[in-house]
Amino acid sequence: MICSYGGSGTEWLPENALDRSKLGMGSGGQPDVQSGLMTDPTAIKQMPVFAVGLMKGEHGEGNEGRGLAHRSPMPADAQPRRLLLTLDML
Repeated sequence: MICSYGGSGTEWLPENALDRSKLGMGSGGQPDVQSGLMTDPTAIKQMPVFAVGLMKGEHGEGNEGRGLAHRSPMPADAQPRRLLLTLDML
């Protein structure tokens, strides 16, 4: 579960808009746009602030290797900080 309580809402990428080999260390420390992680930067989706997202990870049955790729939005002058709550099922 993920919810933004302040600042900008969490962003996520549809499966067809990302290259999973570039997630985490695969990015080589480069920003998403430069690393090739996003194959279609115009496909970024954003949750509204206070919306609760239930994001299925890759450990979910039938979802192996296809967990939702979410990301923090770039800070803006008007909203340089954000407050985010995440809960993970263990």
